[in-house]
Amino acid sequence: MLVALRPDQSRCIAFETVKEEGPFHCPYCAGEAILKKGEIREHHFAHKPPYDCQYGAGESQIHYRIKREIYLALSAHTNCSKCDIERNLKGVRPDVSLYVGKTPVAIEIQRNRIDIDYIIQRTERHANLGIYVIWILTDDKPKTFLHEREQEDIYRIKKWEACLHEIYFERLYYWRQEAYVMPYHFKTFSTWVEESEWYEEDGEFRQEGGFYRETKRLKVPIPFPGPILHLAEDFSAKVCRPSRFESYAIPGSKLWMDKNSAWWR
Repeated sequence: MLVALRPDQSRCIAFETVKEEGPFHCPYCAGEAILKKGEIREHHFAHKPPYDCQYGAGESQIHYRIKREIYLALSAHTNCSKCDIERNLKGVRPDVSLYVGKTPVAIEIQRNRIDIDYIIQRTERHANLGIYVIWILTDDKPKTFLHEREQEDIYRIKKWEACLHEIYFERLYYWRQEAYVMPYHFKTFSTWVEESEWYEEDGEFRQEGGFYRETKRLKVPIPFPGPILHLAEDFSAKVCRPSRFESYAIPGSKLWMDKNSAWWR
């Protein structure tokens, strides 16, 4: 976790805090927290053992770094205000939250596997609070591999990524540096099914294949053709109607999205 409480209950951010300001406590469980400040790892707080609290669990060093860089960049931007990290907003705690102009924005940074129900609940909760949310992936680009038959670079999209791709009008956002991201669209990928012929036991002739078949999770990533985009300059608020992703019902959403039309068309 990057945020803890001082003895006077004021919030402090790890990379803006010194150990002499302690002791520190977890904002969620009130257990004692230790400020970790070194020269290699990102500055952060950790629960003092033993503890039984999931606040900040599972966050990696790259997660801490991205939160720090986005927070510092947007805090210094002239059109941004009230920028904070891990602020509790009535039951939801986005990684970074702020106002861009007069628009409340929540930034969620995601790397590991995540339940689609969790994405839907968080997105709906932000919408109910009138906050526009953007989900950002920690990799700088999709990790593709070469499809041997089709000789094309493809990406095996995870189900939760496909859900976000659907919610954000067929694009995902990858962090590059500071407050800059790169949008990617994932185009349908088709592979050739070889033609085959055979006879059934009753002598009936059967024939299949000889056509291209769309794959469900293999996709062709198409990056935005322009320069990387700034979260406070190249994005705007968008209100979306309810939709569906496979068997999931996606509620009406408030999204913080790039201003570009569908470049892949």
